[in-house]
Amino acid sequence: MHHDPLTSTRSRAQFQFGHCWVTLAILVQLPFARRPRALPVLFRLNMPEKMARKWGIPHRKKTQFAADIVRILAGHFAGRAIRIVNDNLYSCETLLAALPPNVQMVGRLNLEAALHGPVPPVVGRRKGRPRKWGPKLPTPKKVAEADSPWEEPRVHIYGRDVTVRLKTWTAFWRSAGAHRLLRCVVVWRPNGQYPYEAFFSTDPALTVTEVLETYARRWSLEVTFHETRASLGVDHPQCWTRHAVERTAPTAMLLYSLIVLWYADHGHASPAAIWPRRPWYRHKQTASFEDMVATLRRATLHPRLSSSVDPARDPAKITDSLLRWYGEAA
Repeated sequence: MHHDPLTSTRSRAQFQFGHCWVTLAILVQLPFARRPRALPVLFRLNMPEKMARKWGIPHRKKTQFAADIVRILAGHFAGRAIRIVNDNLYSCETLLAALPPNVQMVGRLNLEAALHGPVPPVVGRRKGRPRKWGPKLPTPKKVAEADSPWEEPRVHIYGRDVTVRLKTWTAFWRSAGAHRLLRCVVVWRPNGQYPYEAFFSTDPALTVTEVLETYARRWSLEVTFHETRASLGVDHPQCWTRHAVERTAPTAMLLYSLIVLWYADHGHASPAAIWPRRPWYRHKQTASFEDMVATLRRATLHPRLSSSVDPARDPAKITDSLLRWYGEAA
């Protein structure tokens, strides 16, 4: 049973039964789209400890699976700088300590995180081992409640420009280990469910705008999960064997990535890219995933229908009608 962020509200949390997949997706900004899309590429099925014992499989945590697939991606793109974004679960020592050199992370920061400053230089000779951590700093919650002034930059998050109140500083996070200097940001949300939210970046050179805008793009992965269920039926098959479970969901999510890439390369400029005109949705400017699937369906069926229609019966009109009907069919 898992928390469903798409159907949950501030007053009521919704839960769904299903398999738990640790998914890594590549965020792409298509030139004809207003928002980025998350294309799933790597997956790991997380089993409860009881189920793992039943199948005779060593139990591994979600964070361990996440560290594995991040290393795989970083190894394939060793010459490129990679920035990953994740939610609160993966902001931990297991993942931070295992980050490859070419990978930076943006994630949630615990409001009660134990933060430290840099280790002061040693003056003269001292007995004992050298210090590992610098002086203790206030937690993000205490920083937010302090009397220091708030910054109010404009950021573009979730499709709109908003003004946010925040405070930022650099620190070392003791619980996360790895001795990485972090860019910390705490945001005041007077109308939110929680008054404060904190974020971090393992790249201290990032600006606060880049940190918040990068984290906001993580929501694209939730949209991907929703669209694969709604349009590709990723949660419909009733799999009764282990191999079927391990193959069905990854196949559907990889198919999602392939459809989006096909539409970006060929579909959006083809004659089959026809959006249905809805009187209640006249301001539509970008294609949804359902439009991409309908375009692919029309482009695939067009050669077959064109070759089977009688030329004496106005084939263009008949073919257009059939393609429009097939494209809008479920």
